[in-house]
Amino acid sequence: LGEIETTLEQHPDVTTAIVTRRDDNNTPRLVAYVTGRDGRTPTPEVLREHAATILPSYMVPAVVMVLDRFPVGGTGKIDRAALPAPDGRRPDLGVDYVAPGTEHERLVATVFATVLGIDRVGVHDSFFDLGGTSLQSAAVATGIDEAADVVVPVSQIHRTPTPHALAAWLATAPRRTGTTPAAGQGRQRPGPVPLAQQVAKCLMSPLEVVVPVSWWVEGDLDLRALMAALGDVHRRHEALHARYRRVEPPVALVPANPGMPQLLLLTDAATTQDALDQLADAVQQPLDYTQGRNWRTAIIRDRST
Repeated sequence: LGEIETTLEQHPDVTTAIVTRRDDNNTPRLVAYVTGRDGRTPTPEVLREHAATILPSYMVPAVVMVLDRFPVGGTGKIDRAALPAPDGRRPDLGVDYVAPGTEHERLVATVFATVLGIDRVGVHDSFFDLGGTSLQSAAVATGIDEAADVVVPVSQIHRTPTPHALAAWLATAPRRTGTTPAAGQGRQRPGPVPLAQQVAKCLMSPLEVVVPVSWWVEGDLDLRALMAALGDVHRRHEALHARYRRVEPPVALVPANPGMPQLLLLTDAATTQDALDQLADAVQQPLDYTQGRNWRTAIIRDRST
């Protein structure tokens, strides 16, 4: 966070910058707060563009808020806990607002607004210019998938990031309904699926166990490719997205739309032990297999290596 703050303070119109990690709308994102210099008021769009020329995309704040002054506590220091939450208004992108005109445009604009927590989205507003992140693009893919029964690759949102462009793609995208699944992908089940005896026994047991598996990856990580791969695994294996029912005998319900798996992006770790502690906390959170949340992925960067 300090590196991002330093980058923003290098802009000639900024005096002080504070960057925090917020979990608004159940998705972690970076929010920057800045004060202007010598009466000048920098625009959030200019500051995000400035940060993007120096920092990797995942370090560019999703939201930049320009304040007249920072809140201070009784000691005279900046009170970070009192920093205001983003207000949810559509930011000024330098693009005129144009209301969605087609059903697909309204669908995409609604999903964008819901994921980003803003009041409205125009058809020519880029998801990423609005402050969207790669992690949030997975939520967009899931939201459109669930509403239109279309498999939306996360990479498609990067290729067509506006409601107008994405709606045009969506109009010709193949629907799941009535299509033949590719090899290895699950088929829609017409009703409850009886479980094998050993599976049913585990389901009815009072002991519910989360089994963690960890990988340590060296080098650069392509987060978009990883999310796409996790989504593919999630869709291909019915056991990962089925909704289990503790009835007699126990059964599984396999939805037509598996959606996307849960993905947690944890705060960067200063030490390997810090990374292990955060992962331990993440894997101890319960899973809800009655709603098809049977697995999750947590990602953390170990900055000590």
